[in-house]
Amino acid sequence: MIDAPSEPAAIATEPEVWEISSPHPLIEPDAELNDRLRAAGFSHGQAQLVYELAAERLLPVISDALGEIEAQRQADRLQQHFGGSETWGRTARQIRSWAQAHLDPGVFETLAASYEGVLALHQMMRASEPELLAGDADPAAELDEAQLTEMVRDPRYWRQRDPEFIARVTAGFKRLYAG
Repeated sequence: MIDAPSEPAAIATEPEVWEISSPHPLIEPDAELNDRLRAAGFSHGQAQLVYELAAERLLPVISDALGEIEAQRQADRLQQHFGGSETWGRTARQIRSWAQAHLDPGVFETLAASYEGVLALHQMMRASEPELLAGDADPAAELDEAQLTEMVRDPRYWRQRDPEFIARVTAGFKRLYAG
């Protein structure tokens, strides 16, 4: 008589449960991904390596992309706050020139990295040099000779050659001495 076949001892009905340690809080083990890795012949160690490589290589790329998106969002908010891209561009140049003359570069970089920081820089600039943001009025109209002389000593005039700053000084002297 033929013996009845015995149950195969090596056939597992459920896949091996892998204990994958998370290399980063944003990367959690995923059962479906583990099943696909297992089906592709990956070992537990190789699967762990996939998670580690994702943390090492993909998270920086994702972080950079998110940073660029946030920077664009901040720039859009600033353009809206200052009344359009042209006005914002002019104001940004003024803020940069003022900050280079009055602030430590690290402080400027830190503040310039956010919408709120840029608004703070703008306020500091307005408080120290209100003639810079006089609106549509002639910014040189209220400057006297002492103020204009002080502006000529400013690094924006003689070192950085800021065209807008030089134009204000020139217009101020023309107003004082034209006529």
